[in-house]
Amino acid sequence: MLEFTPTPEDAVDLAQGVAEENASDARGRAYFWVIGLCATALLGTIAGWGVGVLLGDPGRRPAGIGLIVGAVAWLLLMAVQPDLRRVWSRRRTARKALRDYRDRGTVRVWLDDTGVNSTVGLVHRRLSWPGIHRVTVAGDHILVMPRYAGPVLTVPRRIGDAVVDRLAATIREHLTRVRPTTGTRSFTPTGTALYPRRVACLDIDVTTADLCALAASIEHRQPPTRVRRDFRLVQTVRAFVVSFVVLVAINRATIGFPNPIILGSVLLPSVLIGAAIWYRSAGAYTRQALAQAEAEAPHRLAAGGTHRQLWLDETGFGQEDAVAVEHAAWPVLTLEETREHWFLHAVEDFDAVIPRRILGADAFAAAVRAQLATGRGAA
Repeated sequence: MLEFTPTPEDAVDLAQGVAEENASDARGRAYFWVIGLCATALLGTIAGWGVGVLLGDPGRRPAGIGLIVGAVAWLLLMAVQPDLRRVWSRRRTARKALRDYRDRGTVRVWLDDTGVNSTVGLVHRRLSWPGIHRVTVAGDHILVMPRYAGPVLTVPRRIGDAVVDRLAATIREHLTRVRPTTGTRSFTPTGTALYPRRVACLDIDVTTADLCALAASIEHRQPPTRVRRDFRLVQTVRAFVVSFVVLVAINRATIGFPNPIILGSVLLPSVLIGAAIWYRSAGAYTRQALAQAEAEAPHRLAAGGTHRQLWLDETGFGQEDAVAVEHAAWPVLTLEETREHWFLHAVEDFDAVIPRRILGADAFAAAVRAQLATGRGAA
């Protein structure tokens, strides 16, 4: 068994490693160059025009000179500091990782005959060998990637290169001997051996609509995250820049910026457009997240099957599909109700859906509620 306590330094290393793994350096560099060039050219244009107004020459020539100066300054900066994008990206990723970091407590990882087990706090998860996609490296971390969707297990190398490499090699060896499961495979529960003392059980079949409802419940209950704020900021800045450029072009083609009042007439609508996009982009982010969940739902069902077995025991709530067994203790669980579903949520990406169309679902949810009322104080 491996045991470690994640630290802020681990979070930074992991975030930077994942960012570099997921994003092409060439593509990121190209985006950085283009966006930086456009931004400096725009700032140079505004500065040149402002200087021209102060000197009594509000024509196009000062703005054009400012545009050229801004663009040349950016190109020179890129020539002098070719790694500026990577440095900026790593610092930004580190700041975000530190802001989002939370103490998870002790993490334990071990292998058994059926798969990879991990416990974080009061949540236990076992991912079977057919449910594992691959083992990869990000920074100084080993990542165990599930098939299609689900939480990623991360193990830092600082606990010992030899033991971590041995863990990764053992998992890879098992993966060469198994075939991925599909949703057509008959469901054979294996979690009974882990959690034999069950108070109540319920077998359900879930659909894409059920998983989409669960994703909506997760999205609506989460507080605004840095990712959401970054999305809204990008949408707002993009709208402001585009509207400003378009309005400047219209004014230059018609009036030609004869005085500062015209600049104000361009800035004010652009600011208002940016504010409107900031307000509307919150809903756009939610719609995008739900659309992504809808696209992923068939793959999740293909990986783990449509059948779920849910159970209660004295310590908590568990669920199992064809590739994963999950269990969360009562103190970290919350229960929510809608007209068509019951939802259970806990830390460490533990979420479950109980469709109310299933016979016995409401009685099972009532048993969950009763256990929550009596078991919340138990660890």
